[in-house]
Amino acid sequence: PYSSAALDHGNLLHRWFEEGDDFLELLVSPPPQFLTSTGLVGKEGERWAKNEAPEGAVIVSPKERAQILAEVAAVSGHPAAAELRAAAAEHEISVYWETADGDRLKCRFDQMTHDGLAVDLKTTREQDILASWWKAVIDFRYHLQDAWYQQGMEAMGLVAQPLRFIVVSTSLPHDVQVVTLPAALVEIGRAHV
Repeated sequence: PYSSAALDHGNLLHRWFEEGDDFLELLVSPPPQFLTSTGLVGKEGERWAKNEAPEGAVIVSPKERAQILAEVAAVSGHPAAAELRAAAAEHEISVYWETADGDRLKCRFDQMTHDGLAVDLKTTREQDILASWWKAVIDFRYHLQDAWYQQGMEAMGLVAQPLRFIVVSTSLPHDVQVVTLPAALVEIGRAHV
């Protein structure tokens, strides 16, 4: 599967989103003498982790650990994001359905709230989310995702509602916004789907 530092970082933040604050206790950094000269986890750090880290630990550099903790604090401190997290009924819900033409489809929600809202956590390098995250929406086709997930909601017997994106910046000062996409853009996504 495709991997990158940004994707791996996003996956760690998703684990926290799914598992809660207990996940943060699993983030462990090797002592400084086992890090590379640039502060990363190299072969010495991996060797330390294999022999010394607690079972189940997730080994990260001190810099990445600090960044994740800062992003968690930013999401937790944002009123709308905190409200959505508190309303979680389930995480990582897979939905399978079949179209009238016999196509078998699926989607996987990061979170569903008790009142049927679908939530998706996104990370971005954009510092000012409201000013520039729209570029990522187009580049990564999140409007197609929104349209697809709304079909998944309908397959579950729910009223299709806009996907709530909790977007957190990986750049300081870790801006957080809870956004929905414009209905007209989602309709374009529906047409593409």
